[in-house]
Amino acid sequence: MVENDSSPACSDEAACRHYWDIQPPKGYVSEGTCRYCGAIKEFHNSNTYEAWTVASKRRTQS
Repeated sequence: MVENDSSPACSDEAACRHYWDIQPPKGYVSEGTCRYCGAIKEFHNSNTYEAWTVASKRRTQS
C-alpha cells in the first residue's frame, strides 16, 4: 500500500476507491498507479488509436 496521509484505509484493491496518478503519454496509452492501493492500470489517451493513424496517413499522402 502506498502511504499517504489523506488516503482512506485501503488494503483490498477490489474495494479501493482509486485515486489515479497518470503518467504523461507514451504512445496511445499512459500507465496509472493508484495512490491508495498501488494498483496499476493503462489509460487510453484517445478514444481510438485508429483515428490517429488514419489522420497521419492522410497527411503523408497529400
